[in-house]
Amino acid sequence: MPIPLTRKPHKLPNATPQLPPLPFERELMKKR
Repeated sequence: MPIPLTRKPHKLPNATPQLPPLPFERELMKKR
């Protein structure tokens, strides 16, 4: 599946969580 470009490609959420998790990101984390 193609990764949605919600964030910059070089910034990975799990690598450097500088920004607080967004609502839809929290939902994805809960489902996983």
